[in-house]
Amino acid sequence: MKITLPLAFILFAVLMAAMPGSLGAPEGTCPETDVTTVYLPDDAHCEWFYICSNGNPVRQSCPPGMDWNRSISVCDYPGNANCPIHY
Repeated sequence: MKITLPLAFILFAVLMAAMPGSLGAPEGTCPETDVTTVYLPDDAHCEWFYICSNGNPVRQSCPPGMDWNRSISVCDYPGNANCPIHY
């Protein structure tokens, strides 16, 4: 059976969409209004986090080699961040 490139791409996209959390999503929800800055960790990637803006999560990335530290809401060294995804 010969698979063409467009068919292979569609198959890949369907498989990726079927894997929950594979692309990452915020843990929790943003408040409807911005009273204070709210950060949410990513459910699948230690280096990603979200900043809430007008009720919507906006994905951000830590610098290379850094993980999101959920305890103090900053990018930090992996040993300090203790990301639960790694463990």
